[in-house]
Amino acid sequence: SGSSGGELIHWNLETAQCLRTIRSTSVTSKPVSCVHADFNEMIVLAGFAKVVKLWDLKTGDLLKFFAGHIADITSLVVDFQEMIAVSGSSDESIMSWELSSGRRLEHIACGAAVHHLCASMASMHALTACRDGKV
Repeated sequence: SGSSGGELIHWNLETAQCLRTIRSTSVTSKPVSCVHADFNEMIVLAGFAKVVKLWDLKTGDLLKFFAGHIADITSLVVDFQEMIAVSGSSDESIMSWELSSGRRLEHIACGAAVHHLCASMASMHALTACRDGKV
């Protein structure tokens, strides 16, 4: 889970036990709004810091960060097999990122703030729900 203080908390859902907390000083001092994990190796998170961050789940080390948005990131989709993330933002855009290299693949202007995003890496399609009510 992500917190308004920027902490990232790893939970065991069967026991309700907190397995690990990465403190805000090492994550971000801004709220985290989107978290995806493969639970074997990596965590990808985004939020009010306007960047997407790739973390090592076992060590808690920051591996890469992806900058380009100029407003809060509101939605995030991650395909760990393809090593691609797609982020949507209040800056009226979506961006796709290659997690292994840190390279931005695409930047698409949406014309309105992005509230939600879903994407298929296999077909390279995305749907956005934007502030102007359009999908």
